[in-house]
Amino acid sequence: MRRMQAKVFPRRKWFMIAVAVLVGAGAMTGFALASWSGSAPPSTLWTWTNRVVPGTPIAASANVGNAASQAGVDPSVLRAAAVASDGLTLLFGRNSNGDLCSADASSAVVSGFNCLSNWSDKFALLLYSTDGGSRRGVVDHASVVGVARPDVGRVTLTTASGAEDLPLNQWNGFAYAGSSASDLPLSITAYDANGQSLETEQIESAPASH
Repeated sequence: MRRMQAKVFPRRKWFMIAVAVLVGAGAMTGFALASWSGSAPPSTLWTWTNRVVPGTPIAASANVGNAASQAGVDPSVLRAAAVASDGLTLLFGRNSNGDLCSADASSAVVSGFNCLSNWSDKFALLLYSTDGGSRRGVVDHASVVGVARPDVGRVTLTTASGAEDLPLNQWNGFAYAGSSASDLPLSITAYDANGQSLETEQIESAPASH
């Protein structure tokens, strides 16, 4: 459960992991995806059986529905592909071109929808993360939601306490939330079916200062 605080200063980011992408370039990569998605051909690798929209159907809130409509995504067919214990949710839908588009949402905030394209096929993971703290400059909780490309076999999360495999659901979605310095997510690694590391992305969550 998310720790209730009188005042929280959240930070949100989204990025994708690619083979040979520079570590730490996640935010820049995400921006490039958003810029390219409007004109690039559709993705051929980020597809699911029978072209389903991955996730469980949801009833969109007003904020989520408005964000979807502004991006040309039908709010009536949105799906939740992964949900963290603090409520951070990975959403999927399709635009009028049939492209898969994703966003993250919490109880009060929705990111803009970004659509997958053939340029996205370079990437192994789609991630959204958020962190925050009780005062500026302090991070005392963080969460991650994401989905692995269908050909990814395993996803591992690293914290100060060590590494652990994240369970993948039927859509290859995964989620994690940490609420102590030792549990904050630091990096995520994607592996193929043969156990070969595809890429490691830094989550860049920093523990609370004292």
